[in-house]
Amino acid sequence: MKKFLLTLKHAFIRIGASLKEGFKHDQKRISKYIICFTAILHLIFSNIQIQAINKLTNEICGIYMFMFVLLGFVCLFNAIRLKTPSGRKIIFSILMLLAVIGVGGLLISVYLDALMHQNNVMVTPVVMGLVFSIIIIALYLFGLVEIIIAFATYKKSQKEEEKKVAA
Repeated sequence: MKKFLLTLKHAFIRIGASLKEGFKHDQKRISKYIICFTAILHLIFSNIQIQAINKLTNEICGIYMFMFVLLGFVCLFNAIRLKTPSGRKIIFSILMLLAVIGVGGLLISVYLDALMHQNNVMVTPVVMGLVFSIIIIALYLFGLVEIIIAFATYKKSQKEEEKKVAA
């Protein structure tokens, strides 16, 4: 039994090391997975935000939530079509991720405003919507960082290839 567990431990260590090495050089794939996972997770659990905005008296919060989900899906479809992290595609991806993060920030400000100023608000659904929005924004921010890293490594490899061709 000990031998089996030891062998299993070494197998997991080797798998982890190979994944770590693979992810170290493939931020584009990581960013795709993160963005796709976040957009789908956001759609699946959007009922948390729907319950929260149903408790608010602010009319604009529904539009912010809809735009938050919609821009997330624009980011998802853009991440799917991203084969090589070239200039225009990356800039559009970065702008869309910044837009989804901005709209999420607007939704968070509506939640916070309701918690501070709306007297008859049911606190639990609004706090759950607030926390969920913060988690989604953090995941999109992580995807944004990974896309920027992918672009930087792509540019670096392009320069190295140009140097090799010139030499």
